[in-house]
Order: sequence, then C-alpha cells, then structure tokens
Amino acid sequence: MNFIAGSASGTGATSQFFFEGGSLALPCPAAGKVTLGQRPEHIHFSDDASWRGQVTLVEPTGADTYVVVKTAVGLITVRTAPSTQISVGDNVGMTVSDHHNNWFDMQSGLRLG
Repeated sequence: MNFIAGSASGTGATSQFFFEGGSLALPCPAAGKVTLGQRPEHIHFSDDASWRGQVTLVEPTGADTYVVVKTAVGLITVRTAPSTQISVGDNVGMTVSDHHNNWFDMQSGLRLG
C-alpha cells in the first residue's frame, strides 16, 4: 500500500486532501492531519492530472505491470495493464478513485472509519 501524509479540509464528499506536491478532491472521514493509504491498483495515470511524478521503474509481471513513480511525497507504486505504454523517465500524472481510500489518523496511526 502507498501511504501519503497530508491534511484534509472538511469531511465527507466535499473534502479536499492536500499533500506535498498536490491535492485531491476525495471524501475523507475526518479533517486535519491524516494519511491516505492507497493500493497500487486504485491509482490511475491521467495526462491532465496535477499530481505528477517521474517514472523510475517499469516491471511487467505478465497479467499486470507495476510502475514506480518518484513524487514529492516519495515513491508511489501503480498497478496498470500490461498494454500501458510507459517508460522509465516519463513524467506522468496520477489520480485516485473516490472509492477504496484508506484513511489513517496521522498521530495515532489508527484507521479512520
């Protein structure tokens, strides 16, 4: 799982998650300092996304391809289809689904419901 430390303004469907190098409009159960946990299969490449990074590794595994992207918040792993045309050194934009988000309290580390 990828962990992204940041802060959420507001709660519910209208919240915004801010982190080093970007922000995402995501429903969050709590405002304040939180960590977003996002599995590689729930992060998607998007040419027009403002959250960007540089591809450092492309690992085809047969049914999937794992791509490691260096961002301002650290290394992010993305699982994508093997047909995805991507190379080391590419600058890519990323986004996440409104669903499948795992939120954690930054102080305690406990999962937020």
